[in-house]
Amino acid sequence: MGTSRRQFARTLTVAIAAAGVGAQEKEKPPNAFGAALAGLVRAQYGQFLSEDEMTQVGKDFQDYAPFVEGFRNFPLKNGDEPDFTFHSLTDRW
Repeated sequence: MGTSRRQFARTLTVAIAAAGVGAQEKEKPPNAFGAALAGLVRAQYGQFLSEDEMTQVGKDFQDYAPFVEGFRNFPLKNGDEPDFTFHSLTDRW
């Protein structure tokens, strides 16, 4: 007889859990841009932040650095510009 739904669900759950554990163990190499931003925050605001908060700031910059670098490396042509330019109403008065 074939596999029951319960056995299939159990096997699938174990496989997903095993894949999740393996993914968590892999650590990304440090990003120079993220480290530079974290160093800037440490130099400017380090006196106001605990070590745990600085660790979290550094981790956040490490996580977002590849995303930001993707924006910086996106090729733009000379004519590329935003669809609109914001002007506050106070400029008119």
